[in-house]
Amino acid sequence: MKQCLLMMFCVCALVEDIPAAQEAWASASAQACLGCHRPDSGEGAVIPALDLPAELLAQRMLAYRTGALGGTVMPRIARGYSVAELRALAAFFDRDRSRDDHVDK
Repeated sequence: MKQCLLMMFCVCALVEDIPAAQEAWASASAQACLGCHRPDSGEGAVIPALDLPAELLAQRMLAYRTGALGGTVMPRIARGYSVAELRALAAFFDRDRSRDDHVDK
């Protein structure tokens, strides 16, 4: 009985930290994206910056994943991520974009 209670406590503690763990994963994974998708990419760049709203960015990445959107590199990369992971990355870049919009320049 004590072991069962201890296990339940540990699981509850882990579940509470899931958003923090997801944020840490997205932040680390986003670094791979930034190798090509530079934040300072100008309008009309061959490889665009990832400065789209989360839903639009997620739709595009999912379209690459399913093959609905063609390309040489992105379909291969997108297939390496789950749907949830692509959505987490899109949300991360959207939060990052929102922070940049509120910085005084």
